[in-house]
Amino acid sequence: MSAVAGWIRPWYPAGLVGHISRDCPELLKHVSEPVDGSGWLDPDQAVRCATCMPPWNAECRACHSVMSEEWQEDEPFSEADANRWKRKHRCPPDVHVIPPPRPKTSQTPAGQVLLPLL
Repeated sequence: MSAVAGWIRPWYPAGLVGHISRDCPELLKHVSEPVDGSGWLDPDQAVRCATCMPPWNAECRACHSVMSEEWQEDEPFSEADANRWKRKHRCPPDVHVIPPPRPKTSQTPAGQVLLPLL
């Protein structure tokens, strides 16, 4: 998997949902042989699979509130959602936005390069 400016390639479509893992159980429920999606997947704009694409999070170090505990939507939240929560939170200087965990090198498919986030 590679990411440029947060966009992901390769990705695998299944209906309206974008997956980043070829082995995702949710993807394999819909397609028997995953096919690469065209272009790059923008995780902030696409409907993402919560199983293979972990969500962002935010937590306040002052009052110990955590965005994931207050989230009421069915879809995982994006970086934009975490930053919106940070702006609206009552202690904004102490809110830390937490990116999703990056795949380990062993999870990177052969022939793919994992680029650093900018």
